[in-house]
Amino acid sequence: LSLILMSTSLLTEFWRTRRTRLLTILGLGWLGSVCTFMVPVSLGAFFDIHFQSITNRTKLLKLFGVQLESMEAFFTFFAGVIVLKAIFTYAEKYWITREAEQFIHQVTQRLFATQINWSPETFQHKPYGRYLLRYSGDMSSVKNLLIKGLHGGIKDLLFLLSGFGILFLLNATLSTILLISLVLYIPLMIGLDRYQNPLIKEKRNRKSFMLSYVASHFSQHNEIQTLSEDKKVIRTFRKKTHKQLMADQPYRESENVRQILAPLMGHMLAGILLWQVVVRPELQISGGALLVYLLVLISVISPLRRLFKVPGVLRRGMLSLSKIELFLQKEDHTASQEVATKTTTRELVA
Repeated sequence: LSLILMSTSLLTEFWRTRRTRLLTILGLGWLGSVCTFMVPVSLGAFFDIHFQSITNRTKLLKLFGVQLESMEAFFTFFAGVIVLKAIFTYAEKYWITREAEQFIHQVTQRLFATQINWSPETFQHKPYGRYLLRYSGDMSSVKNLLIKGLHGGIKDLLFLLSGFGILFLLNATLSTILLISLVLYIPLMIGLDRYQNPLIKEKRNRKSFMLSYVASHFSQHNEIQTLSEDKKVIRTFRKKTHKQLMADQPYRESENVRQILAPLMGHMLAGILLWQVVVRPELQISGGALLVYLLVLISVISPLRRLFKVPGVLRRGMLSLSKIELFLQKEDHTASQEVATKTTTRELVA
């Protein structure tokens, strides 16, 4: 939440100029989520129609204004849900990717124009190789920030809320137990995210130094060959890459733990569900109802896993965007210095 509130001027401008379009894209994503839930619910209605029974699945469809009384109606509705899901998903992915790429395009052009207009003193403050990360890794992180972090995080949160709403309509007791289990699992992911925060910054800085080393020595290629210093440069490069490899080990280990915990969470929720059905016969849930409940739960687990990855995506993206904005602010700082110098000169002449 704190990362989302760390809104930069670039993000504020992006939201202000494209607010209606971004909300429309988010709405398309939510409609695709509703279609995703309609698939397992409609499968439950198939059992109701085929076996001539009336259960929660049929009642749940009626809440959405859908009443299926024949197999022809079921297959028509089922095919329509699949087609609508494909349309909504394609439109959402196409437009959010397009908006993100346009944002990256504008930021890249602005950043390049700003750095070209820097004074020689400002530009030579750092080796120019250090600036290459802004145009490569940073832009990729910013794109992920927009697509997978902000848009994806909000869409998955809406998906999750809608999914648990449907689960509560299917069986409130089981849903309460699963929600409590999930709440107990969240602190573990939050602690892991806090542990990774400084590791991400250090990993990024080491990558920037490495790019600077490569770019600076490539620019001195003729001089290195003339002085026969190629072996020395290679040895230094190998030492640096080895240090980087060893220094990144804690981050890789923590990321592996994150990748393992996310799917384990889904298996844990499914296991708790089945265990509760066995030890609590008073639930009186039928096999068909349990199948539909599991199908909806599986649909919820996927966005839940993605949500646990969102803080890392937001942190990397905001860090990259803040670096880019620092470079853009140098233009204003340099320009203000030039204006102040000219003003002082005119005053002295006067």
